[in-house]
Amino acid sequence: MTIWIILICFKFLVKVLVRRNWFILASFLLGVILISSNSIPTLQNFSAGSSEQNNVISNAYATSGNDVAKPTLSIIASIKVGNSPAGIGINTLTKKIYVANQNDGTVSVINAVTNSVIKIITAGSRPLNIDVNTRTNMIYVTNFNSNSVSVINGTTDTVVSTIPVGSNPVGVGVNPVTNKIYVANFNDGTVSVIDGATNNVVDTITVGPTNTSGVGVNPVTNKIYVTNANTDGHLPGTVSVINGANDQVLSTIGMGNNPQLAVVNPITDMIYITNQVSHTISKINGKNNAVFTTHVAAGPGGIGINKITNKIYYSTSSGNLQVINGTSGSIIATIATGETQPDYIGVNPNTNRVYVSDLSSNIVIVISGS
Repeated sequence: MTIWIILICFKFLVKVLVRRNWFILASFLLGVILISSNSIPTLQNFSAGSSEQNNVISNAYATSGNDVAKPTLSIIASIKVGNSPAGIGINTLTKKIYVANQNDGTVSVINAVTNSVIKIITAGSRPLNIDVNTRTNMIYVTNFNSNSVSVINGTTDTVVSTIPVGSNPVGVGVNPVTNKIYVANFNDGTVSVIDGATNNVVDTITVGPTNTSGVGVNPVTNKIYVTNANTDGHLPGTVSVINGANDQVLSTIGMGNNPQLAVVNPITDMIYITNQVSHTISKINGKNNAVFTTHVAAGPGGIGINKITNKIYYSTSSGNLQVINGTSGSIIATIATGETQPDYIGVNPNTNRVYVSDLSSNIVIVISGS
């Protein structure tokens, strides 16, 4: 058998040399080298008995062998905004960043190119969260004390509508495909559904019973993920999965203690939930609702995702920003923000910049995620 292989290889080499096809020759020699060194790369196979299939990601502090692209984080700017900044919304097309300032009822508009505040907009009482419809250039701000949502026209950066919703709205998520906006009402355990074309509430979905806060939207599958914390934050909470086609609850998924915020990667169909008291981040597989868990330290607080690089960023109560590999679940980078209360996070996947609001310093920290 070995002699036959040698003869075949010899005939092949003669033909290549006669035709002077150097590319094929180089490829052949590279294959011989790889075989001889036993270094042919193999594809990772998630078998039925693997930890991924068993819904567990263990020892998140250990760096996985797959974490080859570790980000080099650096702070590039600190931008002074309003009093107690919270939620951050980003319009990647207009290159504007919108920051909700809780204690003075305003929204700061930041030019992402110059990292400077270009306008301050008056919203309702205690604005908390923001989301942006890049297709319509409309920005939606929840006003916790006003029980309303302020709608900002991104062209003029002025409030064009104020929409009454449920009791103490917190989270907000936009589906740019259906032009629907989903608002989590903390005190009554409901989700208000707003028609972006008319700025009217067209449905109210019961999820709760109370402590409903985070909203994540997958525009590809048209599913909405809403966190519901237990009235005792030290007990497990849930995530309600809503079908955006009929705005009905499809399923309810058990979470860790005190689930708060939700972000979605529509490319991988994975959803990430912060469980503040459990000190964990839950990853939900949008295809089958399987739950994977990553243990983190000191928090987590805010959370953001770069859907292109599949990296998840979260803030800790110790003043750090940490990065999780969205595939392996391992923590791959940490940067000290230099502040005491980094909270909400926004990520621009196009520029790979991460924006973190700090409650105590009244600033937004701009971090390069590359």
